Amino acid sequence: VGRAEVSEEKVDVLLEMLQSADVTADNYEESQTLKELEEESKRMKPCVEEELATIQRAEDEMKAVVEKFDEAMAMYSRLLSDAPRLSSISPNPHPSPPTAHHPPTAHHPPTAHHPPTAHHP
Repeated sequence: VGRAEVSEEKVDVLLEMLQSADVTADNYEESQTLKELEEESKRMKPCVEEELATIQRAEDEMKAVVEKFDEAMAMYSRLLSDAPRLSSISPNPHPSPPTAHHPPTAHHPPTAHHPPTAHHP
């Protein structure tokens, strides 16, 4: 018994027949149709479960994206609310980048660079 394509129509027919079935009557034709539809519905189960698993994975991924988005928005809101406070702390909101030339300090006087001299014995 192999897998069957999912047929909503057949599942609907089976459900309708089950709801309206007369269990006190001995209707061979109805009983056979019910058994056939039940077997076919059982063969659809792997397809249905596979599709549900795919949908569940997509839903889980979407929930993770929404969670990360919410975290990013919360961080953005905190940064916006902290921005005025932070700008009042820093006297220069745009500091200039450090340069390669550092002026001498009292602890480190400039050293003159002299070429090495040859010592003659």
